[in-house]
Amino acid sequence: MQNRQPAERGRTAAGSQRHPAHLPRARWLKLRYLAPIAVCVWGTYYYLHTLHPQLVALQQQQQALSQQLQTLQAKNNELAQQARNLQDDAYVAKYAGEHFNLVMPGQVPFVVH
Repeated sequence: MQNRQPAERGRTAAGSQRHPAHLPRARWLKLRYLAPIAVCVWGTYYYLHTLHPQLVALQQQQQALSQQLQTLQAKNNELAQQARNLQDDAYVAKYAGEHFNLVMPGQVPFVVH
């Protein structure tokens, strides 16, 4: 029997590495992880410098349009109420007297100072 000591795993008896091909494989592993990291970095940059400012501008525009919508809805309600009031003859007579100084036949207009 020979009295050989078992070689360390991955090394020969001389101490050099058994598979020099492991070194390029380790680089490939690093590149495999580097590509998704690069995509994530690019995506973050794209979001922060392109999409986020657009999103903020759209949110401001939406807020302004929402406020404008509320103002127009209030104005619409006011005009609808005025249209309903103009269907009433008593209101029309009162409005004509107040705004146009018109009086009904038989009434005497007078001015109070």
